[in-house]
Amino acid sequence: MLTLEQYRNKEMADLLNQYLTGGVVSYTQDLIREVAELSPSGGKDTHVLALEYFAPIYMMMNIFDSMEDKAAAIKTVEKHIDYFIASIKGSAK
Repeated sequence: MLTLEQYRNKEMADLLNQYLTGGVVSYTQDLIREVAELSPSGGKDTHVLALEYFAPIYMMMNIFDSMEDKAAAIKTVEKHIDYFIASIKGSAK
């Protein structure tokens, strides 16, 4: 509903940004900064890393929303998270 209302109502656009797009990316960026301090970040841009992390999750939320096998969806998201963390720590396989 927020997606539709964002075009007619600035308040709804702000809520969408806070909860599903920009706000989440900003929060994710802060988390990545903390993780990057514990491991070599290779000078990567934390904003770009946040986008690389969250974009697939956002897409999976949309794809998996209509799936009946929620356990498979959760495993896919967990696999993405594990792979992403390993990749920023330099140990992705």
